[in-house]
Amino acid sequence: MNPLERRSPIRLGTRGRVMEELSRILTAAGASVFGVGITIYGIGTSIFEAGGFEETVGLTLTAIGAVATLIGLILFRQTAED
Repeated sequence: MNPLERRSPIRLGTRGRVMEELSRILTAAGASVFGVGITIYGIGTSIFEAGGFEETVGLTLTAIGAVATLIGLILFRQTAED
């Protein structure tokens, strides 16, 4: 057996393991994007001459991050039950 295959956290033959890793990555990335979106939105609203671009980007990133985090948590919960 190849030592790299044994140490790999993801086995290509097991679907559950791949879904578990995908759910963790999606949850972490979603939470990060959510935080960045809140920050950009806060910067956009705190500027004296408020720019619509920063507010729009901030709200978009916040919404995408929230949805990605929820999907990741749901996937993780489904793989944990299996």
